[in-house]
Amino acid sequence: RPAINSTFFKDKKIRIDFDEYIQLKDPNQQVNISPPLKKKPKLVLKNKSIFISFSDTLKDSTTYTISFGNAIVDNNEGNIYSNFEYVFSTGSFIDSMAVKGKVINALTFEPDKDPLLVMLYENLSDTAPYTVRPTFTSRTDKDGNYYINNVKEGVYAL
Repeated sequence: RPAINSTFFKDKKIRIDFDEYIQLKDPNQQVNISPPLKKKPKLVLKNKSIFISFSDTLKDSTTYTISFGNAIVDNNEGNIYSNFEYVFSTGSFIDSMAVKGKVINALTFEPDKDPLLVMLYENLSDTAPYTVRPTFTSRTDKDGNYYINNVKEGVYAL
């Protein structure tokens, strides 16, 4: 609570309920919040629910996407609930643009074994990655693919 794709979000907490007991596997590597926050929210697993608490102030009129990657796992059989996303907006609508692609090693033409962070910047300066936080982020999957969903319309550097 609130429901996925809620608008006018003003709370500091989210509760996501599942119909079975789950585990959170490697949330520090798997869970990604876009746009990124200065302080990571606290994730707590209790019974069949994930509780997310924000200590950071959320931006006005902004769509946030919490991507769980492969972090959510069925407690009994170990099945992965892959690529689950919880989306909400602090404004009146959910942004709907997306960017997708694939990252491969230029020498081997193979994807990296570990997930890589892909970042979009509104600041188009070549020094932006060193001076400002990215506007949107995503992690690559095992095949090197990335999807950045719920992007605000605009021009970005990747």
